[in-house]
Amino acid sequence: MKKHILTVLLLFVTVIANAQLSSSSSMIVTKTRHRLPPVESGYEQHINVSWGYSLSDDDYNYMDVNLSYIGGYRFNNTFFLGFGAELSYSFDGAGRVSFNDSYWLDELLPYPAFNVPVFAHFRVYFLKTRVSPYFALSAGGRFSTKGNFELESGSTVRYNTIGLYLNPSIGLNIRLNKSISIYFSCGYKATTNPEVRGLEYNSLTIHNVLKHGVDIHLGVTF
Repeated sequence: MKKHILTVLLLFVTVIANAQLSSSSSMIVTKTRHRLPPVESGYEQHINVSWGYSLSDDDYNYMDVNLSYIGGYRFNNTFFLGFGAELSYSFDGAGRVSFNDSYWLDELLPYPAFNVPVFAHFRVYFLKTRVSPYFALSAGGRFSTKGNFELESGSTVRYNTIGLYLNPSIGLNIRLNKSISIYFSCGYKATTNPEVRGLEYNSLTIHNVLKHGVDIHLGVTF
């Protein structure tokens, strides 16, 4: 009788041990299956859409919507460096004109509706996990068609609208699989905009002034 009881106990312990071992193995396999491999070095592409609003201390503010493409080299889990181009449409901009006792003209010319910023793009990821915060910096130039400034005399002054472009941002990157990620970021955007000045319309000079604002980005990496 004792032998039978001992045999049953041994069988029971064996079954329980095997069940626990199978459960542990299943958990290990599940965890391994959901763990993403390290990012491979090589060519990487980014496509993102963004919306921005200027916050300069004047009455000439504007909003813009943008679509950009960035291609470059992903060194490892941490660093990316590339170059990009953006198609930008701006709206709700209006010039500002003011006069003083000397008939000094001071006008911030309307911001061009269509712009094409071209820039270098650097990005650093802070973590090697599936979800990682990151810092990004885009810096380059903004290109657009020339603008026209109409004088009261009826003559027209054409001016160049090329300017600088700077856009640092902080965001969150989410890896979906081995090669595809989505990201969201908020940033500060600074560009230069032409301003015309003159005295009694006899002498005109045009130079660039800094416009700055905020923007948000939503993009995909592949």
